[in-house]
Amino acid sequence: MENQLKRGDIVQYHTPFPDEIGSLYIIQEAHYDMERPRVKMAMLDSGLRWTPIKYVFAEDLEVVRDGDEVTELVEKYRATKNLPDA
Repeated sequence: MENQLKRGDIVQYHTPFPDEIGSLYIIQEAHYDMERPRVKMAMLDSGLRWTPIKYVFAEDLEVVRDGDEVTELVEKYRATKNLPDA
């Protein structure tokens, strides 16, 4: 994988099953120190009371939004709502 996934990246499966189409995930951990790199990711907006967490192969995912871009968007949102820094 040429561009490694990192914490905060928003991703989706590049070839999703029918029930996964449109599902987005946020990377919580990325492990590239093994033969087949894996990531720990949490589903965004699952509609459940708890957040599903999965460990999957990094090669099965594609980036929708880069983690740095997500951080920038959160900072802009906080500024418009006058929220304190995290």
